[in-house]
Amino acid sequence: MRLVFRYHGAVIADRRSESGGHAPDANATALTSRHAVASPRVEDSHWMPEIDGLRAIACLVVVYDHFTPWGVFWRLLTRGWLYPFWDNTAKTIAIGSMGVMLFYSISSFLLTYLAVREWIANGHFSPKQFLIRRTLRIWPLYYTILLAYVGLAFLAKTQFPGQERMVDPAGWFWGAIVVYPLFLQNWFTPGLPEAGILWSLAIEEQFYLVFPWVMLLIFRRRLDPAWVVGGLILVTFAFTSLFVFGFRTEVGLYYSTPTFFAIFALGAAAGWAFALNGPTWARLSDVFRRHRVPLGLLLLVGIGVAGYRGNDRFFPPYTLLTPPTFLVLAACFAGSIVWILSNRESLVARILKSRVMRDLGFLSFGIYMWHTIVKVLIFYRVQDVDLSKFPTDARFAMIFVSYILGSVALATLTYCCVEQPFLRLKDRFSASGPIREGTPPRGSRGTTRFLIWYFALPATGVIIIEAIFRQHLR
Repeated sequence: MRLVFRYHGAVIADRRSESGGHAPDANATALTSRHAVASPRVEDSHWMPEIDGLRAIACLVVVYDHFTPWGVFWRLLTRGWLYPFWDNTAKTIAIGSMGVMLFYSISSFLLTYLAVREWIANGHFSPKQFLIRRTLRIWPLYYTILLAYVGLAFLAKTQFPGQERMVDPAGWFWGAIVVYPLFLQNWFTPGLPEAGILWSLAIEEQFYLVFPWVMLLIFRRRLDPAWVVGGLILVTFAFTSLFVFGFRTEVGLYYSTPTFFAIFALGAAAGWAFALNGPTWARLSDVFRRHRVPLGLLLLVGIGVAGYRGNDRFFPPYTLLTPPTFLVLAACFAGSIVWILSNRESLVARILKSRVMRDLGFLSFGIYMWHTIVKVLIFYRVQDVDLSKFPTDARFAMIFVSYILGSVALATLTYCCVEQPFLRLKDRFSASGPIREGTPPRGSRGTTRFLIWYFALPATGVIIIEAIFRQHLR
């Protein structure tokens, strides 16, 4: 890591001297060393469509895992082949948890990559601008979703599972109005089960409240990046070990922020190496290219073994396997990103950067935020429909397709109407060029085509399915 850091300083000094621009500032000069090699990745605009596809995978497995029919639908859907297959898959591998952790790894990779680019390109990094960009990226959709949950709490609360665990709507509202705006819902759960997915946003926002200041100290050589990464891994191991020996918190291990420090740390380390494009990345990518098949299989096996639910290590009772589980997952997810970017012409990479996967990656944040609301609305709308006229697997397919298309449709609507205006504003605070987290490059598509394929058609499909349910299946 020290070699990477020295190389980083050399890139800044060499780039400034070759361009004939002003002299580098004191911080950039302090990082100069003999390893003066230019970084082509900094000079050229570079978009990583494979990462958008990977983000789509992370989102879709969470959506898949959260399709949990309750009430009458449970009886209607469990007697065929499709639902038991889904249920057995979810019970064998904690795919929802895997998706959330992959999100964290991708997020830390991208944000570290952009921070390093900003420092190399400009000789400075602004925590203030970083926090403004994060606010413009997360808050508009986040608070839109909160308003939707308020509506569900008051208008459709009888449709939520576990009503005995849910306070009255007014009580939930006054609890939520304090906890959710402050991003503390992973430590306090005000009682609306379907709003539970927002715990993952709280952990991410808590981590990134500290992230830019740590990066600034690293850039100014007041912190060694190797010590930071090692320290975060040690914190995760120590914190998870405490639960094995009896330590408890109200929310348990899985919803506690320090549990995921290693995930963030190794994702950030991969982003650092990739941004510098130096000797460390050259060695890594060479190994992952030369041994791509065995390493790819090893990563898949590692994720499968660590995520196996035979003894669920994310929830009590905890065992001695719990601490290494999170470290293995952190290494496997960071390694998966490195594998994909080292083998960009492989079949896996080509699938991930296909148009459909890229577009779903752009929408992944919205799909993730909307899918539990859509699930409630779908079940609420068809609860009085007689589905017995359809075969069991057809029932499952119709409801599941409505669930997926409805999530994509609402995500597209809020992307175009809520997210996109703020993402354009966010560009004003970006010093790293056209690579912007969560948005396609300029000119990559028109809004009209985007609306047609991801809003108009899915919404029409959902409307048609509901019309069939309500008019012909009573």
